[in-house]
Amino acid sequence: MAIAIADQHLLEKKRKENEDKVAEWIRKAELAVDKKDRRSGSRLVAARGSYRELSESFGQQVIDQKAQVENLKVSLRKLEQS
Repeated sequence: MAIAIADQHLLEKKRKENEDKVAEWIRKAELAVDKKDRRSGSRLVAARGSYRELSESFGQQVIDQKAQVENLKVSLRKLEQS
């Protein structure tokens, strides 16, 4: 169970890192637009989208991992009660 909990924390950390990257790419895209550099702005928006998708994927993995941890906790309690 400790490994499952550690995996959950790792996934949460990766999701947070990707959310930070999304915010960074948004900022870069806004700067490019301010400088009227549409080509760079378009590339930055595309990069932001791929980081956003990755972040959403990690978010779903966190949800799945939390469910798995809860199932392990329930199973452990049942074993302890037996």
